[in-house]
Amino acid sequence: MRRGTAGDHSDQRAFNALFEEHYDSVYRYARRRVGPDHADDVASEAFVVAWRRKRGHLEPGRELPWLYACAGRGARTWSRTR
Repeated sequence: MRRGTAGDHSDQRAFNALFEEHYDSVYRYARRRVGPDHADDVASEAFVVAWRRKRGHLEPGRELPWLYACAGRGARTWSRTR
């Protein structure tokens, strides 16, 4: 079993703060794009992308527009697979 490092814990805290601050906005955006039945999936996927790219890819103050772009791509993918 791998032990966490201090960096892992600070990454987790930063991600939790990002999620808490922006999830509702990203969810509302996704809901407008795909409807209420699939909005949670699209919004959640945007945060999966954010977690995978957490180190140095989110410019301070630009997190929400970037998350909207991720959710927009997710909504387009969802629309194509319908």
